Amino acid sequence: SLMEKPAPISAVLQKRLDAINIEVTNLHFKWLFFEQLFTNKQRFEILKATAPSLFSYIQDLMLHDMILCIARLTDPMGPSGRDNLSFDCILAEMNDSSVRKEVSETITKIKTKTEAIRVWRNKKLAHNDLAKATGENPLPPIYIADLNEALKLTGQTLNIIYRHFQDTEFGYGHCTAAGDGDSLMFYLEYGLDAWEEEKKNLNMDRINKLRAKRTMHDGK
Repeated sequence: SLMEKPAPISAVLQKRLDAINIEVTNLHFKWLFFEQLFTNKQRFEILKATAPSLFSYIQDLMLHDMILCIARLTDPMGPSGRDNLSFDCILAEMNDSSVRKEVSETITKIKTKTEAIRVWRNKKLAHNDLAKATGENPLPPIYIADLNEALKLTGQTLNIIYRHFQDTEFGYGHCTAAGDGDSLMFYLEYGLDAWEEEKKNLNMDRINKLRAKRTMHDGK
C-alpha cells in the first residue's frame, strides 16, 4: 500500500521545533557526560582518588544545569505565547487533534516526572528561597531514575512530531562524542595505575619530571 504523506508543517512550528530539537539534543549529550562520570561506583572511586573537591563541584554544576534545562522545556508558554521556548509553545502551534493529544500526554508525563526538578529550579537555582536555604523547608530529593525517564520522554515527544510531519526520527538516546567522559576516565585510571606502580617500584622519574614541569610553568 502507498505510504501516507507526512502532514504539512507551518513555518512557525518548524522554527520552534528546530530550536527545541537543539535544546533536547544538547540535554542528551549533557546526560551522557554526567552518566559517564557520576553514575558508576567504580568510576566514583577513581574521581575520589584524583580530584574529589573539583569533581564534586562539577557534578553539582552539571546536575543543576540539566535541572534548569528540563525545567525550561516544561515551562508554560508565558503571557504572550512567545516568551518561553518549551513543549507547551510547540503544542500551541499544532492543529491535528490526534497527534496533539499524543504529544500532550507525553508532556504531562514529563511534568509528572519532573515535579521535584521544578521545585529545585524555582526554590533554589533560579531564586534563593530563604526557608529552603535555612533548612526549614528542605528540597525534595531528585532521583536519577526520574531524570533518566524524563530525558527519554523529551526525545519521544519530539519524535512523535517528527514522525507526523517529516516521517523521520532522531536517535536522541544514541548520541556519541569524541573526547567524552569515557576518555577522561580512561586517562585518570591509566594515570592512577601508573602512579601506584611507580610508587611500588620506587621509580620517581616520571613524578619528578612532572613536578619540575609544573614548577617551571608556575614560575612563568
